[in-house]
Amino acid sequence: LTGTIILNPQNIECSDNVFIGVNNYIQAGGGLTIQSDALLGPYVKIWTQNHNYKNYEMPVHSQGYSYKPVKIGADVWIGSNVFIMPGAQVGDKCIISANSVVGDKVYNEGTMLAGYPARKIGERRSASLQDE
Repeated sequence: LTGTIILNPQNIECSDNVFIGVNNYIQAGGGLTIQSDALLGPYVKIWTQNHNYKNYEMPVHSQGYSYKPVKIGADVWIGSNVFIMPGAQVGDKCIISANSVVGDKVYNEGTMLAGYPARKIGERRSASLQDE
């Protein structure tokens, strides 16, 4: 947890055996749920709010924020330097490759993600399904 910054910790619901890597930055203003056995690598960033910007006549810093909760399922591995954007819903047993940017989408259970923006590159399956 060395160097990790957590803003709005009162908006976090965190289950058992969650591992948070060094130098994470978690902005939980919009709400964050992390299920059991999730693993966050070093330098992971999770945002649950963003600046409003649509009023062209007003400075962005004066327009307030919009909030979208983030949900991280059970037994999820989030690699180093991943950025998770407001509204992302990562299903159980997903794996997110290092340096990926995870957008405001629903990612199904067992999905392996990589890239910017993150996209499906494979599936994590149980041993009983490996031979099919």
